[in-house]
Amino acid sequence: HKSLAVLRQVSVAINVRNAVKDYSLVVKVLPTDDNERYSIKYKFKQLLKFSKEVQVYLEIVKPMFSICNDKLPQRKFFTPPVARVFLGQMDALNDCLVLENVSVTGFVKYKQGNDENK
Repeated sequence: HKSLAVLRQVSVAINVRNAVKDYSLVVKVLPTDDNERYSIKYKFKQLLKFSKEVQVYLEIVKPMFSICNDKLPQRKFFTPPVARVFLGQMDALNDCLVLENVSVTGFVKYKQGNDENK
């Protein structure tokens, strides 16, 4: 079954101390109007899988960025090879993620079968 998640790419411009900062973001949510998401097995599994994804970003990835910034302040441009988390919510009803859109920097989703070194 395909993923039930809804993905949206958005561009945001924020004025911070008279300097405009541009961000490219990915917003990922599960549809909240799906009444079957708790009763149909594959949909419930998708719900649990997405909750785990949110949990990984909030409890592992976000602290990883903090550690990198705290421990390596001299390497200001060093970041872990994963999307930065701007917002994450995990309440089993309206779970959501707002992440840095790493595709604008050249990252592509891995597709099995496209390996050059077979």
